[in-house]
Amino acid sequence: MKVQKIETRKRELQKKRVCAYVRVSTDSNEQEDSFVNQTVYFRRFITANPAWEFAGIYADQGITGYSENRPQFQKMLQDARKGRIDMIVVKSVSRFARNTETVLKASREMRELGVAIFFQLQNIDTMTQEGELMLTILAAFAQAESESNSSNVRMTIRNKFKRGEPYFNLSRLYGYTEDENGEIIIDEEQAKTVRLAFELSEKGIWASKIAGYLNEQGIPSPKGCKWGGGQIRKMLRHEAYKGDRILQKTYNDGHRKTCKNTGELDQWHLTDVHPAIVNRKQWDAVQKVLDDRSQAYAHKIPVKSIRHSNQSTYPLSGKLFCPYCGCKLYHKWNQDQSFEYWMCSTRLKWSPESCPGVYVPAKFLKGWEGIDEELVVVQYKDEYGMDRVEAYPKIEWEQDHTYPNEFHRPEKSKKKKTQKRNVVRRKHPEKPESGKNRYTRNTYLHSGKLFCPYCGEVMVHGFTGGVPYWKCKTAKNWYKSQGKRCQMRSLPAEISDTWGELKKPVTVIPFTDDIGNSFFTYMDKEEYEASDECPYGKD
Repeated sequence: MKVQKIETRKRELQKKRVCAYVRVSTDSNEQEDSFVNQTVYFRRFITANPAWEFAGIYADQGITGYSENRPQFQKMLQDARKGRIDMIVVKSVSRFARNTETVLKASREMRELGVAIFFQLQNIDTMTQEGELMLTILAAFAQAESESNSSNVRMTIRNKFKRGEPYFNLSRLYGYTEDENGEIIIDEEQAKTVRLAFELSEKGIWASKIAGYLNEQGIPSPKGCKWGGGQIRKMLRHEAYKGDRILQKTYNDGHRKTCKNTGELDQWHLTDVHPAIVNRKQWDAVQKVLDDRSQAYAHKIPVKSIRHSNQSTYPLSGKLFCPYCGCKLYHKWNQDQSFEYWMCSTRLKWSPESCPGVYVPAKFLKGWEGIDEELVVVQYKDEYGMDRVEAYPKIEWEQDHTYPNEFHRPEKSKKKKTQKRNVVRRKHPEKPESGKNRYTRNTYLHSGKLFCPYCGEVMVHGFTGGVPYWKCKTAKNWYKSQGKRCQMRSLPAEISDTWGELKKPVTVIPFTDDIGNSFFTYMDKEEYEASDECPYGKD
């Protein structure tokens, strides 16, 4: 027997694709240095291992570890799901995530995919049996440490609030900046825009119109984009522009979510802590304008009894006229009865093409109730896009102006009378002259003498298109016969007329010949019912 040794083939081990994850919580200079140092270190650390292949570095800067919405973190997990990564290297558990649930959820998912996570500081490999237990304990400690640090930070900030020390950097607010010494000063160029916004709002201009006006003037917003109504409203409501500060407007709940403080925690109001851009009198006046407008929109349900009243109910009814066509303005409500207005009657009754008309909200006419003369109401937009209304005595207006869309009621077109067609109505041959005996048994020659061969009911007289016929009572009035239908066909009256006068009741018998022609005959009713052919009355 001959034995031959088979040499083993030396297979080249496939390199592990290893990446690193780096995270720092803030954008401070110290942490920025740490961020760069970590990135450089892990690149050298991975490339120094000959069994590893460098798969990149995923780095999130200035994002808390509690947040799962970390772009690079999510991208790393997605690449691991696609099979592009075999191992993830992280400095510590706290750098991977601060939330125990997030750490365990991600590590278990990666383990199922065959991707190991190595926490360098704790020397934990999630692919080992001991790694799961140690990871759970350390992640819990990391979360507890983070929550303790957050609690200490919140306590420090609140103590500063109590001492009247503002925590928010006011230089980030539009209209303010810092000098060389770090002191808060007014940015005069931006302050012009702030003062303009307050002046326009004090005049009653809406925030959205102010934003549109600033955009038309080419004034950029804080981010260099177009202004919006929401930005202007926040500016007009901000107490910082009168030199005050309100501390702790927001707070973080237990789930790291920023909430608006509506009375849950104490607030501190600091007055005259920095230079004011607008004076207190103007700031208070603007707040009153905004509050009055908010209340007007919050309570806009009118009395419903007024809603359905006639035109004479309103003091201004019949006194307001359209400047385009000269017709009266009518008072109207919108569909949900929350808004009242006056509208040109021509446009309302006919069409927008008949008159451009005016559409005047009733709030513009407050205080006009006592007028006695007729007024022409002119509506226009000012330079800021706000609707404005002016009124002129109708007599004076007509002396200096003409109505460009003077309306003349269109004459109703008279319909041409169509000549009636000469229709000759066919008289019923058997119909009697007296209508009162129309439905009696003796109305027609065979009334009460013709009976159905299938159900035994009497046959009644009728007309179809002026043609007389006889039909079984059950078949004709089946809905009155408990829904029963009869198969008896209609008997043309011209056939029964050939039978002459019948002295006894007869049963009408239909039959069909070999080629499909229908015929009718009759036999004595008593004889028919006694014969075997009668289908009824056998029980």
